[in-house]
Amino acid sequence: MEIKELLQGIKFSAAHPSVLEREALHLTCQSTDVKPGTLFVAIKGESKDGHVFVEDAFRKGAVACVTDMHSDKPFAAQLPLIRTENTRFVFSLLAARHFLHPSRDVGVTGITGTNGKTTTSFLVQHIFNRFSSCGLIGTVHYQIGNQIIPSKNTTPSAYDLNWMLAQMKKVGMKHCSMEISSHALTQDRAAHLRFRSAVFTNLTQDHLDYYKDMETYYQAKRKLFVKTPRPEKVFINIDNAYGARLAGEIYPRPFTFGIVNKADFMAHDIRVGLGGIAFNVRAREKLIPVRVAMPCLHNVYNVLGAFACAYEEGWDPEAIADSLRTFRGVPGRMQKVDAGQDFFVFVDYAHSPDAFHNVLSSVKKLAAKRIITVFGCGGDRDNAKRPLMGREAGLFSDTVVLTSDNPRSEDPEKILDQIQVGVETRPGKQVLRITNREEAIHRALDIAEAGDIVLVLGKGHENYQIVGDQKHPFDDRLVIEKLLRESARVGA
Repeated sequence: MEIKELLQGIKFSAAHPSVLEREALHLTCQSTDVKPGTLFVAIKGESKDGHVFVEDAFRKGAVACVTDMHSDKPFAAQLPLIRTENTRFVFSLLAARHFLHPSRDVGVTGITGTNGKTTTSFLVQHIFNRFSSCGLIGTVHYQIGNQIIPSKNTTPSAYDLNWMLAQMKKVGMKHCSMEISSHALTQDRAAHLRFRSAVFTNLTQDHLDYYKDMETYYQAKRKLFVKTPRPEKVFINIDNAYGARLAGEIYPRPFTFGIVNKADFMAHDIRVGLGGIAFNVRAREKLIPVRVAMPCLHNVYNVLGAFACAYEEGWDPEAIADSLRTFRGVPGRMQKVDAGQDFFVFVDYAHSPDAFHNVLSSVKKLAAKRIITVFGCGGDRDNAKRPLMGREAGLFSDTVVLTSDNPRSEDPEKILDQIQVGVETRPGKQVLRITNREEAIHRALDIAEAGDIVLVLGKGHENYQIVGDQKHPFDDRLVIEKLLRESARVGA
C-alpha cells in the first residue's frame, strides 16, 4: 500500500512530499524489525524512545519514518520524515489499514476489568466455539485455529493484534475473544479495532504504580466503551461500583449483569462448592439453570458476562448452558493440583486485594478445616496494595506463608516487610516468612493435614520467576506436583 493511502485522513506534515508516493511493504514500530521497504513509526515508550532509532531504521532500508512532531530529537534535513501529533494512535490506525481492517470481518469481544478478564475470555471462547469458531488473545496464550502461541502481553501491540485477527480471518474464524488491559487502552493498542461486544468485569485497586489514582485507572478502562467506533454491544457488571457508574455514563444503554443489583442478566439460587458452581440465570423472564466446574462465588460474574454475550448473539440459552457443562476451567485460575494427597491444593493468579478477598472469602465458606495460603507480591509494581493483600490473607487463613513472587529489582525481604504489616496476628494464627518460593510451598504442603486447603496465589499459569532482570523457570503447578510425588503422604 502506498504511504499516502495509509495516512489518509491523518493530520501530518512531510518535508519531502514525494515520499508519500512510496510503497510501504512492511510496517513496524520496532527498529530491530526494520528491513528494506519498511515504514517505521517512532514511538516514545516507557523505557525507550523510538526516535533514537530513526537513523538506524533508514540505514536498514526504511522507506520513511513517522515521528512525533513534538519530539526534540534533531534529524538531518534530507531524511524523508512524516511528522504527526500522536504516533501511538497513528500506528494503531496504520496497523489496521496495513492488514485491511480484519476486525471488520472477525467479530471481536473485548473484555476489560481488574479481575476476571482471563476467565471470562476463556468462557466466551468456549461457548462461541459451540456455535461458531472463536480465537483467543489474552494473558495465558493466543489461539488461532488449532495454533497456540505463547503470550507475551495480555494485549499485544497494535501490529500483532491486527496480524492475529488477519490470520483468524484467513483460516475462516468468525469471532475472537480478547482481553483488553488498561495499559493497552492507555497506549492505544486497540484504538482502531472494531468491537462487536465489550465486557466490563469490575474495577478494584491495582496498577497504581502506573496510574496516579483510581480515577485515572477508571478513565483508562472507560476508553474501551467510548472509543470511536463504539462497541456494538456493551455488557457491564453493575454490582461493582465503577461498573454501575460506567453503565450510567455511556449511551446507548448497555446490557447489565449481576447478583445483587437488578440487571438484565442475574444469577439466582447460587450454590458454590469446591467442585464448581450452579445457579439459575434470569434473562428476559427466562430462567436457565447453569452448572460450571469452577469453584468460588466470583466466577458467577465471569459466567454471567460470557453467557450474556452469547445470549445477545441470538444463540439458544439452553444450548449455551449445556456448553458450560463441558468447560474445564482456565490454567492457573483456581486450578486444582491432585496427586492423591489427602488435602486440597489450588493454584490461582490472584494478585490484587480484591482478587484475594474473592478467592479467600469464597474458600473460607467451603473449608471444613484449615486454610494455608502461600503468596508474595511482585517487585517494581504497586506497593500500596501489599499490606492490603496481607490483610486479606491474614483475615481468612489459618496459616500464612509469605514468599517471593517475581521480586524483579526489589529486595524480596523488604517486599515481605510491606506485606506483613497488614497481616493480622491472633492466637492460633501462624505467619511464616520463607523467601525461597519452592521452600515456602514445600513447607505449606508439609504442614497440611487431611481435609486442609492449601492456596498458592499470585503466579497462576506463569512458568517463570523474575529475579533482577532475569527470568528463571518456575511453575507453581509443576513444583507442587513434584513435591507431592516426593511426599510419603501421596495416595494416603
